[in-house]
Amino acid sequence: MRSSTKIKRIISGMMVAILLAGNSASVAASHTFEAETVKKSGVAETLATDDFNAAETQVSSEMVKATETSVAVKMTESTGMLNVTDGPESTGTPTATDGPESTETPTATDDPEVTGTPTATDSPEATKSPSSTTTPQSQNILNSRVLNLRTISRTGTELVIGWDKVTGADGYQIWEFNKKTNGYDVYDETDKCEYKLSNVTSGKSMTFLIRAFVEEKGTKVYGGFSDKHETATVPDDVTELQAVSSSSALVVLSWKPVSEDASYLVYRCAEGKTEFSQIANITGCVYNDSSVKAGTGYTYKVVAYVGDVSIKSLHETLVMIATCPKATSITSHKGGDGKARLKWKKVKASDGYIVYMCDSTGVYNEIVRFNDIATLEYVKEGLVNGANYSFMVKTYKIFNGIEYTSDMSNIVGVTPLYVKPTVVKAALYNNYSKVKKSRTYRTYKDFAKALVLKKSIVVPGIKHTNINGFGTETMVIQAIVDAGNYMLVSAYDSKEEENSVIYVINRKTRKFVTLLVLPGKSHVGGMAYDGSNIWLSNNKKVSAFKFAKVKEAVSSGQSSYNISFLTECSIATKSSFITYNDGYLWIGEHIETKNGKMCGYKIKNKKKTPLLTNTYSMTVPSRTQDVLFMKDGSIIFSRSNQISKAVSKYYISGLYKYKPTWKKKQNGKKVKIKSGTIKLGKRVGYINMPSMMEGISFKNKHLYVSFESASKVVSSCPYKMDRICALKLSKIKWKK
Repeated sequence: MRSSTKIKRIISGMMVAILLAGNSASVAASHTFEAETVKKSGVAETLATDDFNAAETQVSSEMVKATETSVAVKMTESTGMLNVTDGPESTGTPTATDGPESTETPTATDDPEVTGTPTATDSPEATKSPSSTTTPQSQNILNSRVLNLRTISRTGTELVIGWDKVTGADGYQIWEFNKKTNGYDVYDETDKCEYKLSNVTSGKSMTFLIRAFVEEKGTKVYGGFSDKHETATVPDDVTELQAVSSSSALVVLSWKPVSEDASYLVYRCAEGKTEFSQIANITGCVYNDSSVKAGTGYTYKVVAYVGDVSIKSLHETLVMIATCPKATSITSHKGGDGKARLKWKKVKASDGYIVYMCDSTGVYNEIVRFNDIATLEYVKEGLVNGANYSFMVKTYKIFNGIEYTSDMSNIVGVTPLYVKPTVVKAALYNNYSKVKKSRTYRTYKDFAKALVLKKSIVVPGIKHTNINGFGTETMVIQAIVDAGNYMLVSAYDSKEEENSVIYVINRKTRKFVTLLVLPGKSHVGGMAYDGSNIWLSNNKKVSAFKFAKVKEAVSSGQSSYNISFLTECSIATKSSFITYNDGYLWIGEHIETKNGKMCGYKIKNKKKTPLLTNTYSMTVPSRTQDVLFMKDGSIIFSRSNQISKAVSKYYISGLYKYKPTWKKKQNGKKVKIKSGTIKLGKRVGYINMPSMMEGISFKNKHLYVSFESASKVVSSCPYKMDRICALKLSKIKWKK
C-alpha cells in the first residue's frame, strides 16, 4: 500500500481536546482546517510528539463549520498539547473570515504539504475526528491501540516487524523515527499485521510506531499509537581489526567502523587459558587495553552490535598480540683475561634474552641470544685487554610467530684485563717455622702436639684464584675429601661473583693440579666420595658427578675445568655436611643453638645415576660442621661456630668423639640395626681446635682438618690457619 500519490483529506469543524496526563487541567481548541497526508515520494507526512500516546489524548466528536485551512499538527514538549500551525490564528469559534474561502472539492494546490519539524521522540498524534455519524467500527478504532509491536526476523539488509491484529481495522500506518529532525515520519501503510523492510543498511538502528485506521466515506479514522519499538538490522562483521601498538603495559586495538549506529564488545583471552572475558563495551573504533600484564600473549575478539547486544554481527573477528616483556637490568659486570662477563636480573614473563655489544660506530648489535629465562650470565670472549666495551641486554617473547622485545637494560662498560694464575703459595705462613711461631700453634697446644706439618697441605687459591680467566681473592675453604689419588677441597666466593669450585690436589705431592668449576654458587659445605661419585651439599638437595670427571680434568691440562652435575636428590634436612660410610651417604644439618639431625641414605645404582633411600636417622650435636665414621664404630664430629667467645656465646671449635649404638637386642642376641633411629650415645672424648674448623677426613692413620680462617673475609679471626692440617690420630689426646 506504499504509494507516492498524495492523499487528500478534508475535515471541517474539528474540535481537538487534549487532556494532559501530568495534571488535571484540560485545554480545548476548535479549528477548522484541512490536513494533507504526503507519501514518501519526496516529502513525508511528519508528526512529532514527546511522551505522548493515544491513552493520553481524547478527540471530541463535535464538529463546527469553518472554512478550509491547511495545517500541520505538532506536539509541544512543554505542555503536551497538540498545536495547530500554518493556519490562521484561532479565535475560539472560527468564522469564514478566519481562513480562506471554502470550496467543496479543493484541489491538490489548495493545501500545502505537511512537513512540520518534529521535536519529540515519543508517539506522535494526529487522530482524525469522526463524522457526526460515527460508526461502531470507527469508534472501536478510536479507542484502540496497536499492541505487541515486535521484530519477527532480521538480516543484514532486511527487517520484518509485526504486531497484534486490531479488530475492525482496515489497515495500519507505520511511522519511523527521524534522527535528523528528532521526530517521526510516516513510513508506509499496510493492511497486514506484518511488514517487511528490504534493502536496509546493515547495522542500522530504527524505531517504529504503528497505529490502526478505518476508512469511512473517504476519510481515515486513526486509533492510538503503539508503544515505540526499537530494532535494528544485523551489523556486518568487524573488519580490519589490528593491534596498532604494544608495550609492556598497553595494547592499542583499532578496526573499521561497521555502521553509524554500531557499538562494539571487546573480549580478551590470555595465553594458557581457553575462555574469553568481556573487557569493554564502546562506541568508538579504538580501544586502549591498559589492564594487560607484561610479556603475555593475548587473543582479542571484537563483535559489533546495534541497540541491544543480542543484535550483533554473525562472526567474531580475532587478532593475536603479546605485550612486550619487562626490561631486565644488568646487575654485575666484570672484566677477565680477554673476556667480559655480564649478569642480569631474571624476567619471568619472557622467553629469553638478547645481548648486544656496541661497535665502533656507536650501534648496538646482537651478539648472542638465550632461548630460556634461566640463563642469567654471559661471557664474551676474544676481547682485547685494556680496551673498553659497552653492553646491554633485552628480554624477548615470541607469540604467534612474532617477536616482542623489551626496552633496553642499563648500559655497562667493561674493560678486560690480564688475570694471573691461581696462587698456590701459603696465604699466611710460608714455612714450617712461621707456622710454629703463629699464635694459633702456640695457643692450641694439644692440636700442635698432634700436628704433622710435613703431611699437611697448603691450601691453594686463598690469596688469588683464577676461575676461567676471572680473578678473585675472596674464596672461602669448606669441605675436604680423599678421592683416589687426590684430595678435593671445596670453596665458595664470599662475594658471590664467581662460581663455587673444587681445588684438586695431588695426594702424593700435595700440590695443586687443577680447578673444578661447579655450576652454581652454593656454599658447598659438605662433600663426600662413595667410590664412584662425588657428592656436594646444596641446601635441601645434594648433587653428584662422576669421579671420572676429576680424572678428565687432570688429564685435560686446563687450569679450570667446568663440571656439570649428573643428578640432584632431595633430602629430609638441610645438607650442611655430608660423609660416606659403608654404602650409606650421611647428610646432616648445622644448627647453632640446638641439636640437629643427620640421616643415612642407602645409595642405589651407584655406578650409573645414583639414587638415595632414607634409611637411618640420628641426633647430632649442635654446631656440627662435618662427620667422620671410624672403623671402631665411633663417630668424630667437627664442631665449630663463630671466631671467639668474645663474639658469641655459641662459640665452639673442637673435635668430639661419640660412640653410637649400632646394635639392638633381638631374641636374646645383639643384631645390627638395619633401619630407623641410631642413638648417638655418650661422648667419649674431645680436643679443642683452632677457630673456624670445617671439614675432616682420614687417611693413613692421620686425621685431616680444614679451616676457613685464612680467608680475607674473616680477617678478624684471632687464630688463623692456612693449611689442611694433618693430625696423627695416635697423638691426639682426647679429653673426657
